[in-house]
Order: sequence, then structure tokens, then C-alpha cells
Amino acid sequence: MKLLHALYIVPLGILLVLTLGCSSQMEESDMVFLSAPGQRQSLFVAAYPQVLTGTEALERLGNAARAEQGAVRIPEHTADTIYRKLRFEEPLAPRGNTVLQISLNGPDTPLLVFTTDAEGRVTAVGGVPAAAAGSSTAQFQIPAPESPIAGIGLVIAADERAGDDLPELALVEPGQEISLGPEHVALPAGVQIRSLGGEIELTGLAQLHRPQQDVLQYLGFAYQHELQPVSGNRLPELETVPLDLVLTDGSTQRFTLRLRPGETPVYLLPGFVGGIPDTLRISAVPDTFRLKRVFSEAVSQDDRSPEPLPADLGVLYNYPVDAWRFDRFEIFRWNLFSNVLYFDFLTYGDQARMFRRLAFFVEKQGYQGTLLGNKDLIYRHGWNAHNYNGEGLSAFFNAVHEQDFQLSPQEEQLRRIVLDAGIITGEPGSYRPGTGGVLSVSQESPFGNGLRNLFLAHEAMHGVFYEQQEFVDFAWDFWENTMTPQQRQFWQLFMLVRNYEPEDTYLMVNELQAYLLQYPHRNNNWYFNTRIPQMILARFPDRRSDVEGFLRENPGFFVNASIRMNQELFRTTGMIGGDVRDLVRR
Repeated sequence: MKLLHALYIVPLGILLVLTLGCSSQMEESDMVFLSAPGQRQSLFVAAYPQVLTGTEALERLGNAARAEQGAVRIPEHTADTIYRKLRFEEPLAPRGNTVLQISLNGPDTPLLVFTTDAEGRVTAVGGVPAAAAGSSTAQFQIPAPESPIAGIGLVIAADERAGDDLPELALVEPGQEISLGPEHVALPAGVQIRSLGGEIELTGLAQLHRPQQDVLQYLGFAYQHELQPVSGNRLPELETVPLDLVLTDGSTQRFTLRLRPGETPVYLLPGFVGGIPDTLRISAVPDTFRLKRVFSEAVSQDDRSPEPLPADLGVLYNYPVDAWRFDRFEIFRWNLFSNVLYFDFLTYGDQARMFRRLAFFVEKQGYQGTLLGNKDLIYRHGWNAHNYNGEGLSAFFNAVHEQDFQLSPQEEQLRRIVLDAGIITGEPGSYRPGTGGVLSVSQESPFGNGLRNLFLAHEAMHGVFYEQQEFVDFAWDFWENTMTPQQRQFWQLFMLVRNYEPEDTYLMVNELQAYLLQYPHRNNNWYFNTRIPQMILARFPDRRSDVEGFLRENPGFFVNASIRMNQELFRTTGMIGGDVRDLVRR
């Protein structure tokens, strides 16, 4: 049984968090982390497999531990205990009192906690109260030490039912990462960090790359950031930092990273960055930016059950086709919303074979709820890009089961993918909506004229609508309480032109926010006040007086609506309309 355990050290009173669990074997390992001032530290873990009785454990700790015996449940003879010591390579000198917090796991029961100095002498001992047994955490107050803390240790009660497989203390398996507190970065063993003058540099990343057959391995990091609030009627501006990678071949790849709020992972896929990174450098780092962790992960290359590649939409946008794992498409998992999958197809035809029937069933005016046969579909156009949530997907596949309808191989593959991802759940005929949704674009949408970026941004807004509830609430409130009946009717007329079902209010709200945010704001005056009226009049020339009357009475409505929608999108996701990419080449 493999377990990941964590050590946290936070400023203004060190907080060490230990997780206890079973492991068949413990090895010695070195783990790297940063102390509060940014100095590199190393934790040497020595987990000696010593099984003692309670009495022997107390004797090992000396008289200081005996004073604690009345406050804790220490089995003196009948049950075994395990004695574990952890030694710091460089002693820590905390300022003031220290809190040691133990996270409990399963049947393990920590009984005593102690600290040692550089000579191995016990400097403080505390008991874990009986009331803490079985709870999630227990805390131990360590008074301000007279000398630096060189090590910590625990006495753990063994589970008699476990037989020979006794619980052992483990912080981490060799070569894996450790998790640290909010002001610190978790680094895999061997990775070095330098932080100076607004620049963060990581070296030694290439050693994390260990190629395996039928697996695509990649490196990544996560950061935390707080956005500057936007007030009044101002448009938000993207917050960015330069990011450079030095690859193992010696080349340097230069990017711009658009910053998002909260904790955000960034995936450095070899096909996108051009190889294996060994050095990562982030410059002009704002005070609100914190590097949190560095990691190495992998996904399967098996095309029978496609596992999504985690990526931001900048990676997806420019991910080279010759790096695809599959012939006709690649599938990604959005880094900002991990429940949202994003397909990229080679051609519109490939995309249609998976999504066209679904488009008519879910969205097309006059066809909602209808499963069209192949002959009915052949001359009909779906969309050039797609989006579907669990509700639409589950209804579609339930109808397929009820009608014993024959799907295409691509549609059957879609069913397996969305089931594996939890976008729909349940069994055939009784599928239910899960979380997230699917989006898609095609390589056939031109890069040069901006159409691919337009589709990428438009569909991404639907992904936000599936997952970001605060943004969803804002969009619904805008539709119901800000827009007038005349404005809603104008929008429904335009949606009818686009072949959407105008009586589907959810669809109207979802498409409204996506259209308001698909372009950079500077394009919206032209699009909403010129292009949309042109499209409406081309379809309904008899509605000219209605269209001209709307524009006369609502001259700035859509432009102002775009500003408000952009502000809310930026507040909740860090994105702005028309630009949803995180990692962009410089």
C-alpha cells in the first residue's frame, strides 16, 4: 500500500503536519523544501522498524515521557508500539512556540510526540490526548526551544489486527514530492530552487523525466496568485509573467504565462514546449505570486481508452498534430476546470462524426430530443465547434438506449470517454448528469484569420458556464434582472438566425455570455451593432423596423454588457473575453 505523506512548515510558528499510515517497507530518503526566509533545507527521514512495548517506548524517551503517561492512553505491556525518529539535516530554529500537528489515518494512533536537539537529547515531549484518537488531527504544543530542533519523533500504537503488517511512519516515498505550507514550495527530491529579486529559477528538472513504454510523461508546476480587483466601468487587464525553459538539448523556449486566481497547475507537455525541460525561470514575479509545487506525471498512450492530456488552452491551441497520440483527434483536460474535456479534431468531418447527431438532439431549433438517422444527417451541418454538458449527454445516450438506436463508432467512443470522466454516470437507459462537460474545435478552422482562436474562446466560455457557479449566477441574474424584455427578444431573434431553439432559456443565457466574451472587447461594437443586425436582416428582411428600432433605443447595450461580463469572468477565472490561453509563445 503506497501512501503520500506531508510535512508543512509555515512562518510565525512552525507547523509540522505528519500523516501516519501502513507501509510494507520503509527506506531512507532525502527531501528538499524551503524554510520561511527562503533558505533551502533538507529533511533526512530515518524510519527505523523498531517494535516496542509501551513500557519500552517510555524508557527510550526517559523521564520526560513518564510525566505524560497519565494524560494519554499508553499500553504498557499488552499492545505493541512503534517508535519513529525523523532527523533534520540542518536544525530548525523556530521563532517562538511551535505547533506540531499530526494527521491521523485509519487505525493508527499516535501516543507521544517529542523533539530532539543536535545531540539526540529529547528537548520536549507531549502526549496526544485519548480524545484525539480516530479524529482527523491532533496538536502538540512545543515551547520555544533553547536550542534548534534537530529532529522529531513519534510513538505510535500498533493495530493488533494488522498482524505483521504494522503501521509505520512515512513522510514520502523516495524520489517523490513533499507538500508544504502556504508560503512554501513542494519540490521533488533533487530539484533546486533559487528565488531572488522577483525571479524564480528551478534547476534539475530533467532528472524527473523517466520514460516508460506506452506512457507520455510530462513535468509541471502549480502556483497561487491573487488578482487585483477591477472596479467601476474599467475593463480588466491580463496579469502576465515571462516564463523561459531551458531544455536538455540546450535550447531556450520563451513563453508568456497569463496568471489565474487561486491555485493553478501548468503542464509542460514535451510536444508543446519542444522537449524535456531542465531549467525553468519565471521573471517579474508579483508579490501575490507563490510557486506551490513541482511534479512529474504521465498519461496512457492507449487509443482504446483515451486518457485526456492535462493542458491549458494555450497548449491546446498550438499543440502540434505530429505530437498527437491518436490519428484523427487529441483530447485534453482543461487545467482550470479539470472536469471539462476539450477535443481537437483533424477535420470538420472527423468532428461531425462524433458530435453532429448530438448537436441536433440537444440544441438545434426544431430537432431537440430527436435522434436523426444517418440519411437525415448527411446533408445537414452541425457546428464548426461544439459544447455539451452532462445533462445533454445523458439525455442523448438514454434516448439511444430506449430506441435501440445504432450509433457510429465515434459516438460509442464518446460515450466511453464521458463515462470514464464522470461527465455522465449510471447504466444504459438510466444515465445521469455528472460534472463538467465536453468542448471541441478542429484544426480545419483557420489559424491565420483568428477563427480558431474565436472558436476556442467561445467554447471555453461554455466550459466556464458548466463549472464556475458564481459566474453562472451572475449570467442568469443579468438575463433575468438587467436585460429588458425587448433586449431578450432581440437576442432570441438572433439565436433563431443561428438555428438555436429560442425557447430554451438555459441555452439563451449560456450562448449570451459566450457571444459577449468570444471576441476581445474592442471587436464587440462592430460585431453586435453591425454584424449581428446584418445576419438578422439577411434571414428576416421584414424585421428591419424592429432591428433598427432596437439599435436606436439600445445603442450601447451589448458593449456595456460585454464590460460587465468581462469583469465577472476576470474576477472568477482571471480570463478576459477573446483570450483564454495561459501559456503563449513569445
